Amino acid sequence: MPLNFDTSPYGRRSETDYIFSRFDAGKNLLMPGPRRLGKTFVLERLEQRASQHDYHAIRLDVSSCADTQAFFKKLAEKIEDKLGNKILKQIKQRALQLGAPHQQNSQTLPQALLNVDWESYAGNLLKELAEDSRRWLILMDELPIFLLRLHERSAIDQASRVMYWLRENCLNLSIRWLFTGSIGFEPLARKGNYQGAIRDLEGFDLKPLEKNIAQIFVQDLAQNGLLPYRREITDSESCAIVDAVGWLSPYYLEAFSRHLQGVPTNAQAETQSLIEAARLSLFQSADKDCFSVWSEHIRKHYQDNTAKASKLLAALSEFPNGASSGTLLADLADPNMQDTELKRLLAILEEDGFIICDFEADTHRFRMELLRLWWQRYLPE
Repeated sequence: MPLNFDTSPYGRRSETDYIFSRFDAGKNLLMPGPRRLGKTFVLERLEQRASQHDYHAIRLDVSSCADTQAFFKKLAEKIEDKLGNKILKQIKQRALQLGAPHQQNSQTLPQALLNVDWESYAGNLLKELAEDSRRWLILMDELPIFLLRLHERSAIDQASRVMYWLRENCLNLSIRWLFTGSIGFEPLARKGNYQGAIRDLEGFDLKPLEKNIAQIFVQDLAQNGLLPYRREITDSESCAIVDAVGWLSPYYLEAFSRHLQGVPTNAQAETQSLIEAARLSLFQSADKDCFSVWSEHIRKHYQDNTAKASKLLAALSEFPNGASSGTLLADLADPNMQDTELKRLLAILEEDGFIICDFEADTHRFRMELLRLWWQRYLPE
């Protein structure tokens, strides 16, 4: 039986209500956050609840777009899906006009589509949305992953052009926008010198679940038959699961809860024994791969810093309560790693959600205890 996100406290109702209130106030939003926090879930709820707030929503994920042509094409196609067949019937004419008008009499539709200026076409479709009597939202997931792809291809100028194109459409049209990203916008914007493109976007900081809500979530998973070994999780067990996971992402709460076995109990000693067994089971099962996206992110996106970031996280994983930069430098024993470079790398890892840094107190630790233990156990490179 699926969970009821409309009435449950973990359905992010307060967050989506707030976001709609900011849309009503004419704001466009930026929602960064670590991977697996639940950003896409929030976008899905916004899309689902849009009609309750007199909006129509268009949701798209641009993380797979390899270049600007693919980006603008995906945006245009998503808009077309919502506008319906009326627009689709006009595509050949528009394609020929925007692509290669001198061949209008000979081109087939597929040939014409290959020559479409998707940037102009997407812009025209946005204008049609803005002139529509209905209120429209565009919910764009993982924009910075796409921008990073452009950076990695030495196409930073194209990333800048895309961002200023988006800024122009955010400012000049009545459509409301929300952008998410599991890596930081700001470092990319600084590197590409397009900070001005995001200055008018209002930030929204999506938080992990509160402890009491996280407890209800794992108990509902059991009661709704969504766990393999349990139909009940006691209050004591739900509290212990929350403590074991640490960073209360629904994704990781569910992954851990799938491994809770034994007879339900409220006895503290028995509960701790079951939690330890669940943690061991998690790390010995296929579910351990749910943490590999973090090391994969470093391999894909840290370029020359891949080895340094992996070694730094390996060193930090030995300190459950965190460590100072001096301690980390001593552990790394890398003559080429100076304090300034270490702090820069720590800041990037914090921006990407791996760790929490207190530079004033000089204490740095893993954001999620389970990720620390996984990193310590498997030492990914």
